[in-house]
Amino acid sequence: MSPLIIAIIAVVVLVVIFIYGVSQQRTLVKYDEMVNNSMSNISVQLKSRWDAVLALVKMTKGYSDYEHQAMMDIISQRRIAVVKSPEQVADQEDAIGQVLTRFFAVIERYPELKAASLYADTMKQIVSFEEKVRISRMVYNDTVTKLNNVVRQFPSNLVASILGYGVRTYIEHDPQQINYPDIGSILNK
Repeated sequence: MSPLIIAIIAVVVLVVIFIYGVSQQRTLVKYDEMVNNSMSNISVQLKSRWDAVLALVKMTKGYSDYEHQAMMDIISQRRIAVVKSPEQVADQEDAIGQVLTRFFAVIERYPELKAASLYADTMKQIVSFEEKVRISRMVYNDTVTKLNNVVRQFPSNLVASILGYGVRTYIEHDPQQINYPDIGSILNK
């Protein structure tokens, strides 16, 4: 073969590799942004859920100052404005569960609090936000799966490692949450 044909073949191969690399970079950026967007949606839903929990806790102020202050302390210490990782999502879920467990203990002692219309409305909002968080978690895990597939499969894994993309962590179900009260069943009592 002549040197010109070898040079043309080499240029064609380099162009194909370059086009493939650009294509994979665009795919990685797209999936990375989808994962970031999904985490942002979870953060928004958790903030809304915290707001509803805070409204419930404020209702306890006139009934039990000690419990009210204890729940407010948990909220002020554990509430994160923007959730950025699966670990923080789990921490927020745990903190919300702790506050709700304490709140339901107060409700047991003060049934008139449960009879308030604001209580019922706020509980419905919390149930709604819990469902939205659950859906957002599923969307997050689905987008992480898509990104992780590209990051782990050959030959796209070569481009991913060169560009610094790594496998993302899934949001796992916390087995401790089984001990938290089922808000839906409490609402129906």
